[in-house]
Amino acid sequence: MLATLAADGGVKEILDQIAQGRSIADLARERNVSRAFLSEILNQDLPALRAARALAASAFAEQSIEIADAAEPATAQVARLRIETRQWLAARWGREVYGERSGPSVQLNLAQVHADVIRRRCAEQKRAEQTKRLEAQSAITGSVQSE
Repeated sequence: MLATLAADGGVKEILDQIAQGRSIADLARERNVSRAFLSEILNQDLPALRAARALAASAFAEQSIEIADAAEPATAQVARLRIETRQWLAARWGREVYGERSGPSVQLNLAQVHADVIRRRCAEQKRAEQTKRLEAQSAITGSVQSE
């Protein structure tokens, strides 16, 4: 089996094909080897496989444009599925360029926020009432002293 791979240009040629968007399953069928076998060979140089897949992400993005441009109303659903599949792969294999940007995760407990607002309003209302009482007492005390 290794002789078959070597005769077809070796692992470098296979990685070049992956970079162009070909699947490992398709390349394995073409070389009459199992997908598992070819995958095992490619995983021996994981950085090279990842680099090829990152390049494939750009190929998938370009293919998506071509598919969208060629779509007709009768083939729109099939074209959409093909585009979404390529976008999904591009987002996984070229995460830096095509992946979704995720910011910090924020969770709000609206019940807690509501309870905090009510507590603050109650505290403010108490302070306002205390201030009024103190002002009233000061006014009474001030008027009693001036007499």
